[in-house]
Amino acid sequence: VSHDLRTPLTRLRLRAERLHDPADRSLFRRDIAEMDALITTTLDHLRGVAAPEPPVWLDIKALVDSLADDQQACGHWVPVHGRAGALLVQPLALRRCLGNLLTNAIRYGVQAEIFLWDDGREVGIEVRDHGPGLPEAELERVLQPFVRLACTAQRHRGGMGLGLSIARDIALRHQGQLQLRNRPDGGGLLAVVRLPRQGVPPVRAG
Repeated sequence: VSHDLRTPLTRLRLRAERLHDPADRSLFRRDIAEMDALITTTLDHLRGVAAPEPPVWLDIKALVDSLADDQQACGHWVPVHGRAGALLVQPLALRRCLGNLLTNAIRYGVQAEIFLWDDGREVGIEVRDHGPGLPEAELERVLQPFVRLACTAQRHRGGMGLGLSIARDIALRHQGQLQLRNRPDGGGLLAVVRLPRQGVPPVRAG
């Protein structure tokens, strides 16, 4: 799997270096590096030996805005509502957690939007979609590895049923939680990540 995935990435790196626009080259390098890191963490997850990423203070609103911008570049409008302060997190892992939820929301729920809140004790990140939701009895089961529901697998081929499982593991690694709920109005699925605030962000000099 590692070889089959990384061979086309190597070709992409070589082709990206031949791009004339420096801005395009930079964007391609960033996306390729992120894909390479995601391959590594997926393989580590499957082996059960995921190496801990050192935590850093991260602006959660900036992270979410970046994810929304990436989706907009792919033709998906993702509005972001609310605000949240900085948290001590594993940045690549949290980006992957939220990226998985956002990808699922767009793939199965047509359109996605993100809501943030911060009450001083925890930060909430809620990804809402506008799809059919899930059967109530399946909301917990789909968080298990390799679970794909027949109703979604028939509409969307590909995938291994790992996205939600990885997202939940990352939330738990941050002493948080991931919950799935159907929207009360029947208008889609809610994926809610709640992360506790740990420590106080450092004060910048000047």
